[in-house]
Amino acid sequence: MTKQPDVADFADLAKTRTTTRRRPHLERCGRAVALVALVGAAMSSTGCPPQKPPQVPAGVDPPLATAVQVILYDLNRQLGPAPDGSRVTVFDPLLDGRTGQQTGATVAVQKVLVGALGPAVRSVMLVQFNAAGANASRHLMNGTLNALPEPNHYRLNLALSDRTTGLVVAQSVVRFQEPNLDTAPTKFYGDSPSLVRDRSVDGYVKTAETPAGRQADPLYIDQLPTAALLSEALDAYNAERWADALNFYTQAAKRPDGQQLRTFNGIYLTETQLGHTKEAEDAFGKIASLGLATNNLAVKLLFRPGSTDFWEGAPTSTAYPMWLRQIAHAAVVAGSCLDVIGHTSRSGPEVVNDRLSLARAAAIREQLDRDARGLTKKSRVTGLGYRENIIGTGTDDSRDAVDRRVEFKVIDCGDVGKPHPMPVAAPPAMMAEPYPAGPAPSAPAPGAAYGAPSAPPPAYGAAPAPASAYVPPTPAPAYVPPAPAAAPPPSPPPGANRASSSPPPPSPGSPAAGRPTAPASAYVPPTPASAYVPPSSSPPPSAAPVPPPAAPGSRGQGGATGAK
Repeated sequence: MTKQPDVADFADLAKTRTTTRRRPHLERCGRAVALVALVGAAMSSTGCPPQKPPQVPAGVDPPLATAVQVILYDLNRQLGPAPDGSRVTVFDPLLDGRTGQQTGATVAVQKVLVGALGPAVRSVMLVQFNAAGANASRHLMNGTLNALPEPNHYRLNLALSDRTTGLVVAQSVVRFQEPNLDTAPTKFYGDSPSLVRDRSVDGYVKTAETPAGRQADPLYIDQLPTAALLSEALDAYNAERWADALNFYTQAAKRPDGQQLRTFNGIYLTETQLGHTKEAEDAFGKIASLGLATNNLAVKLLFRPGSTDFWEGAPTSTAYPMWLRQIAHAAVVAGSCLDVIGHTSRSGPEVVNDRLSLARAAAIREQLDRDARGLTKKSRVTGLGYRENIIGTGTDDSRDAVDRRVEFKVIDCGDVGKPHPMPVAAPPAMMAEPYPAGPAPSAPAPGAAYGAPSAPPPAYGAAPAPASAYVPPTPAPAYVPPAPAAAPPPSPPPGANRASSSPPPPSPGSPAAGRPTAPASAYVPPTPASAYVPPSSSPPPSAAPVPPPAAPGSRGQGGATGAK
C-alpha cells in the first residue's frame, strides 16, 4: 500500500504538484513570474489561476463540468495568490440544501469538484476529513446543492472558511444543468428513522450559503472535529462496516457537541444491523428525547394507501410500536404537551390529503395514549397534507420520503385546545431556494451522553419554547464569467440577478498562520456511496428491526394516484 504523506511532506507535495501538473499556460505564467522577479516585484504564488474563465452565454445554465470550472475560477479569484498547497483544507461533504442529507447527486457533484480542484485552485491542499485532518487544517470547504424548478437544473453553493478568524473567505454560487443525477438519499439517510436536519446541519447550510467576508456559523465551525468523526461513521455505515460505524458514532456521542440527531440515528441503525435489539431501542429513546428537547422530532412512518394502518410490507413496521413507545415515554419524562402533525406527499387532491393526514395523526396519538395514559389530554392533532413539503416533487419514492412524515412538536399546554396555525397555501412543487426543515438557529439543549444500554432516556426537564425557523441569508448572485471582449453579451432579462459576480472578499489571513501542526493524510476521495435502494418487502425477524425503506410506488405504499 502506498504510504500516505503526512504534514512534513506538504512542502514536497506542493513542489511536486507545481512541477508535474504544470500546464502550458502555467509555463507561460512561470516565465511571467520570473520576469516580474527580475524587475524587483514579489509574487506570493508559485501557481497561477487559469488565464480566463470558461465562457458561458448569458442566461444559459452550463453543464456540470463547465459549472465546476466557473465556480472554482471564482473561488480562486477571491482567494488571491498564495503558495501552492499553503491553504491546508478539509472538505465537509456536500449536502442537499433543503433536507440536509447526502444524496446520489451530492456525491456525484463532489467527485467532479474534487477532481478539478487541484489544477484550478492550486493554493488549496485537501487532506482527509477525519480527526487528524480536522486538527491539521486551518481552512474548511463545504457546499450545498439545490434542485431548481426546471427539470435537471441545480444551484451549487461552495464556500471556503478560515477556522482561525471564523470568516467565510471565499464563496461562490453557480447554476447548472445535468441529466441523470440521482436525488435519492444515500444509505444512511434513507435508513434513518427520523429526519436528521438539526441545529448543527442548519449551521452547515448557513455557512455554505454565506457571502465572502461575513461570519461563518460559529457553532458549525466549533463542532468540526465532531463532524469529522460523524463523517467517518457515515462512510463506514454506507460501506456496511457496522462495527466500525458504531465505534465512531459512540465516540461522537460521548462529546458534548456530539448530541445530534445524526449521532443517535447512527447508533440506532448500527445496533439494529448488529442484532442488538435492546441497545437499538435505547438509542431510539435518545432520538425521541433529543428531538422533543429541541422541538425537532419528525419520524418516517409508512401507511397503507388511503389508510391509517401501517404498511405491512415495510420491514420496519414491526419497529413502529417501539418507536411510538419511546416517544410517549420521552414526552412523559419531559412533561411536554404535543402537536402531532401528519404530512403527505404531493399527489392526489389537496382536500383528500388533508383529511388523510389528520386521520393518521389521530391514529398515532391514540397509540401514544395507549403507551402513556393521559397523553390525549395533553396533545392535539393536525393534518397538513402536502402544505409543508420539503421536497415537494410527488415522486412517492425514497427521493421525497421526508415529505411523508409525522412530526411531534412541543407546544404550550394552554394551546392544546387551539387549532394549529395553517399555512396560507401549499408551497410550489419545487422551491428554487432552500426550504429549511428543523428548528431555529439557537444551539440545541445538550442531551445526556450515550451510556449504558439499559439506561432510560434522559430527562431534559421542561422543553424550551419553540424557536423561530432558520432563515438562510440572501444567496450571493451566481458567478458568471465576463463575456469575450469581441462579442459583448446581451443585456440580461429583467429581474435576472445571477449574472453579477460576487465582490472580492477581504484578503484572507497569512497562509503561514494556517500551516498544519499535526499529521494528516492526503485527501483521497471516498468511494461514492450508492443511492439508497429500498430493501425487499419481506419483513425482518422481530428481534432485529431494520430502518424504514422508501417503499415502491406512491409514498412507499401503493399506486401513483390518490392521496397517500
